[in-house]
Amino acid sequence: MAFTPQPAIAWNDVEWTLAKWAQDMSGLTSVWAEQDAPEPARPYVTLDWLTYPEPKGEDYFSLETITATKEVRRVRNGVRLATLTVRVNTAPVSAASGASRLSAAYADMLVDSLNSDTVVAQYFAPYRMAPAGASNPRKEDWREDGHAVSRTAFDMRINFAAGTGATNETVGYITGASITATLNTPAVALTSAMAITS
Repeated sequence: MAFTPQPAIAWNDVEWTLAKWAQDMSGLTSVWAEQDAPEPARPYVTLDWLTYPEPKGEDYFSLETITATKEVRRVRNGVRLATLTVRVNTAPVSAASGASRLSAAYADMLVDSLNSDTVVAQYFAPYRMAPAGASNPRKEDWREDGHAVSRTAFDMRINFAAGTGATNETVGYITGASITATLNTPAVALTSAMAITS
């Protein structure tokens, strides 16, 4: 019987919860970059993967028994680290707008939220992610249609750390699994009358 492991990363869920985190913490519309869609009204937040999950340390292997099907599977585990760029885009800058300070304030708010156990428990832990630090927000002001536009961005590192089961305390990440054996029922059932004597 073939065993099909669950996807190592449920990308739709991961990207949904990251956009929800950014939106809930900032109060701004939050979208993924490079979508074929109109630009949201400013101010808004964009999210973009700077790096996709890469191995962090050595992987290890374990054997698990699937009781219902009497199968033994070999599972490869290992932590993966990815980097996400979070960018706050505010209105065109004018002498009176304060947009430059505004984009920095939103970015600071998002970075600060990563230090909250409640935020981590609500937005990251259910999807087997953990924030692993963030860079200091950096100004990325630029010109758009002849106007100065304020942007502030930071890079956020995320550990994808999932055990082989919801209650498994081993930090790891399932990258693959294969059936190595099937447990057969003994031909003769052992009973107390068949106890080995010396």
